Amino acid sequence: MRKVPPYLLLDFWRSLAALWVVMAHSCAAFLATGDNGQFIHFPLYAVSLRGQLGVVIFFVISGYCVMGAAYGTLIADRGVGRYGADRIRRIYPPYLAACMAAIAIGFLTTLAQSHHLLPFSNHRPVYEHQPLSFWLANLLIVQSEFNQPHLLFIAWSLCYEIVFYAMIGVLLFIAQIFARRGAPSGGTQIFHFGIGGLTLLALCWAILSPVTCPFPLDRWYQFGLGALFFLAVATETEVWAWRTRAHLGLAGMLVLVLAVLSDSLGTGSGLVHDFALGQPTRRLQAIVCLIFVAILWVLKPFDGLLAHRRILRPMMWLGTISYSLYLIHTSVIAFPDAGGRRIGFDGKWYWVTYFAQIVVSIVAAWFFYLVVERHFISSRQKRRVEAELKEPLTKMN
Repeated sequence: MRKVPPYLLLDFWRSLAALWVVMAHSCAAFLATGDNGQFIHFPLYAVSLRGQLGVVIFFVISGYCVMGAAYGTLIADRGVGRYGADRIRRIYPPYLAACMAAIAIGFLTTLAQSHHLLPFSNHRPVYEHQPLSFWLANLLIVQSEFNQPHLLFIAWSLCYEIVFYAMIGVLLFIAQIFARRGAPSGGTQIFHFGIGGLTLLALCWAILSPVTCPFPLDRWYQFGLGALFFLAVATETEVWAWRTRAHLGLAGMLVLVLAVLSDSLGTGSGLVHDFALGQPTRRLQAIVCLIFVAILWVLKPFDGLLAHRRILRPMMWLGTISYSLYLIHTSVIAFPDAGGRRIGFDGKWYWVTYFAQIVVSIVAAWFFYLVVERHFISSRQKRRVEAELKEPLTKMN
């Protein structure tokens, strides 16, 4: 077992995924109102509306990174509690801070709407007159399991993430039992067969009976392929590394079968939120997942070279605040949307308002990162973020 260096270029893909999601939410409300549907096939909006595919990219990256965290915990012989604490610290505090911000902004929005400063189509609070179960589900990020509305409608993806992390944690616990009994390679193989088995099971279920494939197995293959890819990288020098490649290859073939057999109309994503316009099909999600894993595999040998390209620095920087961008953008885009329409950037000129929403989202995310998120990332990630921020200045000097 060996340490695996970080895949630096993942920050670029994080930024692309987060930006794509923001693009979708920056035009979906506009296209869903009045006669604005005539603009739905404009290239800018047509690409933006497929922004949920950014979540597919996020899930693959998350599978790679979380599997890396579990693998690192195993080889360092740290307890599974450390793994769980790190995941909780990384996800929950920024999420809860974003929820509090959404409540405060919702209150101000309601006040502005009562004075006719914002249209009622913007920022309609979902937390009014909700029972205790709503608040508990949103506090613990288990809304999908208990069929509760989302305070932040983008939190549906976090519900998947939390369950995925827990499933990896269970495999880590079992792997540590084998490792501490004097079979370290046996511990690693628990990951191989556990992740591979779950991924193949989820894919077979989704292919044979997509309607009955339950949460979270309906999207596990996206996370699972990322995890299998990490294991393929981590064990490429092992004599039995072919097993991981076999699992990954078989899973890839099943994803291709899923793409071919999936109907072109159904979504099968389990997604519940107000912006369903342009939601990608199962087929498109499967194809993007497969292509993205292939791209990661091809680019891995060139990671260090590409990650330090100056042309990629802005996107690499944006990738470091991608979680903040994902969390906070839904709370702020209504304001530039309403302001832009009010001063006349509507209809065929809405693209100005659209870009204003993206800029405001990035600025808000940077502020949120500085105030909240950076206090809950690991020390290694802090050093990496600082290096990415300082490197362009060093090159300029």
